[in-house]
Amino acid sequence: MTSSHRNQILAIDSEEFRTENWVLRPTFPVASIFKIITGAAGLDTKKITANSSFLAYGKTYMKVWKAFAMSHNAVFGRIARKTGSSVLKKYAEAFGFNKTFFFDLPVEKSIATLPDNAVKMGQAAAGLNRDFLVSPIHVASIVSTVLNRGRTMKPYLVDYVVRKNKVVFRRKPFQIAQPIKSTTARDIYKMMYATTAVGTGKKGFGGFRSCPDLARICGGKTGTLTGASPHYLYTWFGGFTKAAGRDL
Repeated sequence: MTSSHRNQILAIDSEEFRTENWVLRPTFPVASIFKIITGAAGLDTKKITANSSFLAYGKTYMKVWKAFAMSHNAVFGRIARKTGSSVLKKYAEAFGFNKTFFFDLPVEKSIATLPDNAVKMGQAAAGLNRDFLVSPIHVASIVSTVLNRGRTMKPYLVDYVVRKNKVVFRRKPFQIAQPIKSTTARDIYKMMYATTAVGTGKKGFGGFRSCPDLARICGGKTGTLTGASPHYLYTWFGGFTKAAGRDL
């Protein structure tokens, strides 16, 4: 959990690791990572299913799971309108937006204020609002919530401490929220696998001869958006892989 600038990596024992660490700073446009929230809200309230079809372009319809994998903005705008602004606001906050982020180091809260205008609301729910800001550690927490069957656990730095071959401290897992049902988390989990198998992550995960199964052991959500301040292009991959028999 660190960041770098001009090839200078922050050391974990430096003061800058706590104060200048980009991982902890909610200054990044959330982009299409927000589709996890929009999809979860629609699935959890049974407004949609993973196999629901929405108009994508022309007379072509696309299923929700495919639209998630391909990060299709128009489909997710329609999902948002079907789900409703008030429901989306509720789920955005349930996933930790506009609220204090609990961690061992200071992290400012992520921002996602859904507009009342129906068109702008649909655009925002698809991840096109540059004022929706999030920290990388919050994105990791969102992905973790999906992996933990809809439960948001408090992230921590220290798992356990050993002294003279004896464990003298062990951190206990602490649940802080349950924004979605376990069945909803399972559906999002499957759709995140579709991202690397057939979606926007296929090219990045499918071209390694040394690990031809990489796409099948990884899942996630991509995101790309130009921010407002600073005016940079940001690209995301928030995801997971299988390691030592569990999802990481």
